[in-house]
Amino acid sequence: MQHVKDFLNPSYYFRKIGEVFYFTCKPHPLESKTPDKIWVKDLIVLFFIGEVLSVVAVLPKAILEEYDVVEDLNNILGLYQSTWRQWKLLLIGGLMAPVFEEMAWRLNLHFTRINLALSSGFMSFYILGLLISEHGVTNLFAEFYTRIMLAWLVATVSYFTLSVNKVLDTVQGFFQKNFKWIYWLMIVSFAMIHLERYQNFGLVEHYIIIPLIILPQLVSASIFSYVRLKYGFIYATFLHILGNTYLQLIFS
Repeated sequence: MQHVKDFLNPSYYFRKIGEVFYFTCKPHPLESKTPDKIWVKDLIVLFFIGEVLSVVAVLPKAILEEYDVVEDLNNILGLYQSTWRQWKLLLIGGLMAPVFEEMAWRLNLHFTRINLALSSGFMSFYILGLLISEHGVTNLFAEFYTRIMLAWLVATVSYFTLSVNKVLDTVQGFFQKNFKWIYWLMIVSFAMIHLERYQNFGLVEHYIIIPLIILPQLVSASIFSYVRLKYGFIYATFLHILGNTYLQLIFS
């Protein structure tokens, strides 16, 4: 009964927002545990918070475009939603993108040799997408086999390099010493990579409003990173999949 009351209690939602905000300001490594019933409730609440805040975060950019303060940035997702079939939108946007992005930006927040190696591989997948294919970040199928082979190669080399104890100890020491900076870098870089989807975006023309453009991704990345460390990688990925699938179904 208390769980139902919490769902209907606005102060509970504000408390969760405060927890995410505080942790984002002062991040530190956490030992993830299997969620109990209370934590499952928290995950549901965090999902609703993430969806609502992401929609609110879109408004400043939308207002600027509506009143011609800036030109329409022309999100490539609009083209894909009108030309791709529903199954492809759900496969890429609802499943593949969340899994790939969590592997690249959140898996490494809990330091292990395999986590860092896999994150490095998936990060290289996105970096190569930026370099060799137009909108390769948004369209995961662009040059897919070339990019996935590079990701596999980078992950393999990273894994065996980290098998050297001296290298592993050095990297782990750096990670522990600079954890908060790495945490913030993962959030900001995750948000920045989404600028690639805007066809009319120019760094010189729009640098002042970049924080407004990427605000929805900053919000979602903060929530996913918090969930990844407190509850585990699987739960952060699940929330990401759920959120993306929900948006795909609503706007397609």
